[in-house]
Amino acid sequence: MMHSKVFILLLFVLVGSSLLAQQQDSSNPASIDTLNQSIYSNLTNTSNTYITGLSPDKGATNPSAFINYIVFDKDYNPVSAQSVPINSTSGVKQLNTVTPYVAQEIGYVFVYLSYDNATGGDVFFDDLKITQVESPVIQVNNYYPFGMRAYTWLRGGETDNAYLFQGKELIAQTGWHDFGSRMYWGDLGRWFATDPQRQFASPYLAMGNVPMMGRDPNGEWFGWDDVAAMVVGGIANVLSNAKHLHGWHGFFAYFAAGALGAEAGYITMNPEAGLETAALVSGAIGFTAGGALNIAADRSQGNKILLAQSFITGGLSALDGMELALR
Repeated sequence: MMHSKVFILLLFVLVGSSLLAQQQDSSNPASIDTLNQSIYSNLTNTSNTYITGLSPDKGATNPSAFINYIVFDKDYNPVSAQSVPINSTSGVKQLNTVTPYVAQEIGYVFVYLSYDNATGGDVFFDDLKITQVESPVIQVNNYYPFGMRAYTWLRGGETDNAYLFQGKELIAQTGWHDFGSRMYWGDLGRWFATDPQRQFASPYLAMGNVPMMGRDPNGEWFGWDDVAAMVVGGIANVLSNAKHLHGWHGFFAYFAAGALGAEAGYITMNPEAGLETAALVSGAIGFTAGGALNIAADRSQGNKILLAQSFITGGLSALDGMELALR
C-alpha cells in the first residue's frame, strides 16, 4: 500500500510543522519523537476500523482515487474517518463532496487526496476546498460549589468573558471576583472583607457556607434576593386571584404557586449567558412554572377558570417576583 506510507509521512510533516509547533517544545526532540511514535502506532493499529477501512482497492477497471479525512481526538487517537471515491467515468470533470462531519470533542482533522492504482490512466485533483463551521459555543466554564473553576475552555481567537461565577467580574490580576461591596476568592470560598450586614458568626463566611442554596447579589445579603422573589411572587398571585379565594387553603395554594414560580425562574438565571439572554430564558421558565402551578391551584379550589387565563395570571405573578429580586 504505497499511498499509506506516503500518507503517514505527510501527516508527520503537518504535525511537525503546525500542530507540534503549538503544543510541543521544539527544543526537546525527545518529546516530538515520542508523539510521532504515538501517532504512528495509532495509524498502524490494524484493530482500528477507521484506519483499515480507508481507500479500499477499486480493482483494475476503476481508479482507486479518493478524498479522505481522519479525525483525531486531542491525544491523536483516530475517532472517525471516511474515503469518498471519484466517479469511474473518464475524460470529464467531476464534483466530489464528503459528508459533513460534526466534531464531538476537541481534536484535529487531517484531509488528504490519494490515488493507489499501479497502472491505468491518470487522475487529476483540483480546487480542493475545506469548510469549517464553528459551533455557537465560545466559552465553557465549570465550577466547584464555592466558585473555583474546575474546567475552562475558550475557542481560539475569541475574547475571554470575564463575568463568570454568579455573573461577577473576575479580576485577572488577582483571581478575585468583584461583587461590588466586597472581593471574593472562589478558590478559598471566603470574602476579603468583613460582612457589612453581620449575617453570620464569621464575617468572612461566603454564601452562608451553603453556596448550592443561593447566591449573594452584591456581597452583602445572601439569600434575601430569593426570599424577596418568593414573597413578592406569592403576594402578587394572591392579589390577582383574590376573588377566587376560599379560606386559608386557597390563600396558601395561590401564594405557593406565585412564590415557587418566581423562584424557579430566578434560581435558573445564568448571568454568564448575558443579561438579555439570561432574562429571557429564566423569565420563560418562571412564567411557565408560575402558570402551571396557578392552574393546579385553581383546580384545587374547584374554580372553573379558562386555562389560558389561569396560566397567564400565575405567569405574570412569577415575573413580578423575579423583577423585584433583580433590582
